[in-house]
Amino acid sequence: EFRKVWAKADSDNSGSVDFDEFLDIMCSSGWHKLLGTFRRSGSNLLAGDGDGRLSEELERLERERDQQLAQQVAVAAAGHVLENLKDKLPAVVQEAAVEAARRTSEQVITQVAEAVEKASGLVADAVAERIAAVTTESAKTAAEKAELASQALEKRVAAAGEASAEQLERLVT
Repeated sequence: EFRKVWAKADSDNSGSVDFDEFLDIMCSSGWHKLLGTFRRSGSNLLAGDGDGRLSEELERLERERDQQLAQQVAVAAAGHVLENLKDKLPAVVQEAAVEAARRTSEQVITQVAEAVEKASGLVADAVAERIAAVTTESAKTAAEKAELASQALEKRVAAAGEASAEQLERLVT
């Protein structure tokens, strides 16, 4: 029904109703033809019939016609809006979904990067602690071995010194 009214109002098929088309559709209800008929008959009915009933009836008809036209225009406008919305809604929804997915992806990437950075720090700390422990243990082991070597060397030096002293004493005696 909307399309019929719109097509009737938009006589040049421009997609909009200009002033002349508006006037044409406003005058298409036919009540203005009654006025012309009254004039042609020679009666002065436009002035009323003495008690104002004709003027009241014409005003009532005009109000009804205005209400019908307003309803038709409102229905036409609503239909036009719905038609545009129907065509554009999938694209708008898709664009919103893509934007939401992009934002979600960025958030996930940021969270993963933060988790990797934190894990890297924890791994580095754990590795540093392990290296320090191994280095400390190695240093202790090396110190113990050095101490044992030093003791063994002292014993050898002492033994060598005793042997040299014995040899020297034998030579002298």
